[in-house]
Amino acid sequence: MAEEQEVVEVNYEEQYRILSEENKKLSIDIASLQLSNRSLVNQNRDEKKKVMDCRLQISDLESRLRTLDSIKTELTESQTQAERLRQSLDANETKLAATERRATEAESLVKVKDSIIEKQRKFSKELEGKVQNLSEEVEGLKSKCGKLEVTLSEALDRADECDRLRENVAAKTALLDKIAESSGSVSESGLAAANQYFKEQEAKFVEQLAEMKQAKSELERSVKDLTDERDSLQEKIENRDADIESLREKCANLEASVKESKHSDKRTKGDMANNRLIGPSLPPWILEEKKPDPSEIEKLNNADPATLRARVLDLEGKVHELNQLLTYREDVILRIYQVTLAVYTLKSLHALFLCQSARNEIQKKASRLEAAEVERSSLSAQVSILKRELATLREDGGLRGGGRRYDGYPPEIEIEIERLRGKRDREYQRRKRAEAEMDEMEVELNEVKEKMKKVEEELAEIANAPKPVIHSGDPADKARITELQTAVNQLRLDNEAKRSELFDLRSRFDEKSAQLESFSSEMKTRERQVNDLTAELTTKTTQLEQVNKELEAVRLRVVRGGVETERWQTDLNSVRTTNRFLAQQTNELRLRLTTTEAQLIDAQKRIVSLLKSKSDAPLCNGVTEDDELLAKDKEIADLKSKVTDIESQLTKAKENVADLEASRSEINELRAKCAALTVELESEKHRVNSETVQNSDDTHRITQLLSDLKKEHQSSTACAERCTELTKQLTELESTLAETRERLNEATSENRRADLEQAAAQAVGASSPPAKRVRRTRSSNANVPAAVSQECAACTELKRHVQALESDLADANTKIGNSVTELNDLRARLSEAGEEACRLRQEVSSLHEDLAANASGLKKLRHVARAYLEDKSSSVLAEQLRQLLATSRRLLRCLAASCHPVRLFPSPLTYAAQRCVQTFGMRFGFWSGLRASLSALNSLTEVEGRLVGTDAMGNRYFEAEPDRDSEVPHRAARPKRFFLVPGQKSIEDSWNFRVFRVSGMRGCVIDVQTRLHWRKLRGTRRLPKYVRLRVVKARHEKFREELRRRAVEKGENSSKLSSSSRNKEDVPFPRHPGL
Repeated sequence: MAEEQEVVEVNYEEQYRILSEENKKLSIDIASLQLSNRSLVNQNRDEKKKVMDCRLQISDLESRLRTLDSIKTELTESQTQAERLRQSLDANETKLAATERRATEAESLVKVKDSIIEKQRKFSKELEGKVQNLSEEVEGLKSKCGKLEVTLSEALDRADECDRLRENVAAKTALLDKIAESSGSVSESGLAAANQYFKEQEAKFVEQLAEMKQAKSELERSVKDLTDERDSLQEKIENRDADIESLREKCANLEASVKESKHSDKRTKGDMANNRLIGPSLPPWILEEKKPDPSEIEKLNNADPATLRARVLDLEGKVHELNQLLTYREDVILRIYQVTLAVYTLKSLHALFLCQSARNEIQKKASRLEAAEVERSSLSAQVSILKRELATLREDGGLRGGGRRYDGYPPEIEIEIERLRGKRDREYQRRKRAEAEMDEMEVELNEVKEKMKKVEEELAEIANAPKPVIHSGDPADKARITELQTAVNQLRLDNEAKRSELFDLRSRFDEKSAQLESFSSEMKTRERQVNDLTAELTTKTTQLEQVNKELEAVRLRVVRGGVETERWQTDLNSVRTTNRFLAQQTNELRLRLTTTEAQLIDAQKRIVSLLKSKSDAPLCNGVTEDDELLAKDKEIADLKSKVTDIESQLTKAKENVADLEASRSEINELRAKCAALTVELESEKHRVNSETVQNSDDTHRITQLLSDLKKEHQSSTACAERCTELTKQLTELESTLAETRERLNEATSENRRADLEQAAAQAVGASSPPAKRVRRTRSSNANVPAAVSQECAACTELKRHVQALESDLADANTKIGNSVTELNDLRARLSEAGEEACRLRQEVSSLHEDLAANASGLKKLRHVARAYLEDKSSSVLAEQLRQLLATSRRLLRCLAASCHPVRLFPSPLTYAAQRCVQTFGMRFGFWSGLRASLSALNSLTEVEGRLVGTDAMGNRYFEAEPDRDSEVPHRAARPKRFFLVPGQKSIEDSWNFRVFRVSGMRGCVIDVQTRLHWRKLRGTRRLPKYVRLRVVKARHEKFREELRRRAVEKGENSSKLSSSSRNKEDVPFPRHPGL
């Protein structure tokens, strides 16, 4: 038992040492684990930093792209600003050149002034010449006045001679009276004759007195007229005097202003800056003499573009001020010259006006003097005549009175004598006044001459006046201009330096852009793929457009061929009818020819028999052979005329036969063309079928592309969801990492506590004495390895946990890398999908714009198509429809490529095309009317609506409810109105002239117009059949053209927009009260 106890006993020191070593190892392991944990934490932190750096790099790249765009815009702005600066510099250069030019022009102003002075001298010379002419005219008037006075004196002498002659005649008459008295015995008959003579003489004198009274009244009237004229002339003279005074005042004012300008010029001569120019003073910045500082030049070199721009603008403002000053002073100089010229012209005009008025007054007064002289001569002659008559009357009165003394003149004659004396006195006074007025006019002429001399002196003074000093150019101004030029040149150099800096920046930007291009190369690869897909789409769309073009061309050829075949059929029918008619005519002409030939043969035989038998015996009817020969000759002439007529008809028939042959050849050619066209139509149909198959393949390809786009969209959405899931997983991993970090921190803190406690226990054991050995039992021995095993298990768990964390971190890093790559791919795909969506939106918007632009054209096309379907044989409507289809071909392409609402060929829509229509969201429901108008196989619909009325021709008018489901506003708001021609059962039903005629005459009252119409038709029935057919066909075509024109006009009126249709007044529908 003792041996067993010795064996069982354990060396505690060794165990302690072993445990301590193991503890050390565990502490070392824990430390290594802590270090690995720290390294893992650091790695996790670094990975997070890397993720953050990647995100920051992405945001930085995006911000760089934005900054690049902003830099591009700034570069463009800077370029524009540089161009503006360049333009402003060029403008400054031009302005400086203009200022230099104006400075040179200022020198030329002196020459202009010299030329103006020369012109003034010439003008003064012309005025002198005019004054000399006026003086010569005045002298001529004076000579005329002298001549008039001479003529007046001669007329007075003649009047005196007439008085003397009349006195002589009176003396001779007295002598004759004495001789008659001395004769002694005078018979009664002689006395009666003398009394009769005296009575006649008295009657004559009475008549002469009446005439004198009339002359007196006329003279008084003339005197009144002359007085009125004198008053009016005096008023005119006063007005002219007032005008002359006003002109004198103006001249005085102008002279004062000129003197003031002279004084102001003299005043301004003392100034240093303003002694060379006229106008306001120069600005102070010109007067300041500044020397260019090198510091300013350095500042300009180092200045910003904004300061340079401000400096350039300031210099431009200063140059503008100088230009304004120059222009102002030039204007002032020109105004002074204009004022001087105006003064000269006013003075010369005043002098001319005075001369003209004096000349007019002289002429008027001379004419008045002449009239007065004529009146005086006439009055003197009348007075002499009256004197003689009075003398004769005295003598007669003395003889009759038998020596009775005559006390005086009768009262009437005395009154007349007094009146004539007063008139004579008035005329004498008038003559004196005229002479006085002539003297006054001479005085006024002398005054005018003096004034003209004064004006000449003033002109000479003004011509010799000192000129306004206008120097060629101020040296200070020139120096300032040179300074400005140097400053501008310096600014230009600064601009060049800034431009070089801009070029350096541009080179740097190019380097950065090259770096960015390396980044964007990957994006370009994806863009190339998208471009390849778009190119495929465009190629398919172009192929579809080409197919649509070819189909349209085929359809137009078919339509044109159908129209031409119908026209050729009508021509063939007409040619057949004409052939039949001409064949009948040729048969009739042949019969006539045979009959006429037989008649000619008989006539020849008869003539021969008659010529053989030359018997002179009369015939049984008493007709001789000569008469019979004459009759035969007449018959022969008639037969010859008939033969010529038949020959002409034969020639016409031959011509008609030739025309028929030509028409037959044309018909054969047309048949050959028809056959060729049919062959072409068949080939085109085969080609169209092949193209439809190809179109179906293309539509299938388009649907595949659209499905691929949908799949890409779905994948992008899935990627976005995956991104969100990855972000969630990242957040969860971060949370788990934080939890594990906390646990590790707690474990490390617990291990440290245990280490500290163990170290403290060891220190206490070393200082205290060794205690008694405790007897070790099995229980204690069992507890120690259990504790050790628990600690080992904890370490292994920690190791496992750390390994799991490392694996989780690696997985997380891989997931993060994958998620980043997926995010980049998804961003690229989203950008591509956004670009594709933008492009598709642009295409849809362009399609909508084209639809809106071609809405009116398509409405018109719809109406024309309906009219063409009603009447397919009209070439006018076919041509119009072809033109409208050619104009709206682009919209038809879009419709055929997208949803095919208008079918130009009988290929049905595939499911892929319908899917395409659904994906693009293009709904063309409002083109259902156009589809119905272009489809030739629409089913006949029954007449809907209620009957409103019928007219006299049997046309029925219907009115239906509006189509509420229609997208056209006026169709949805207004009722549908239409009419049916007799014989029609529906709107789509065709009709002809025969049906219309027969059904129109049934059950309706026939008026006068229709009766006349049917009478004309009856008259035409008497004509040949082909003529009647042509007439009927012409009327039929005319009526159809009228209906077609009305339909086209109605279509054009209804093809307007809804806004215009709303603004129009409602057209009343025909209402017949008799219904």
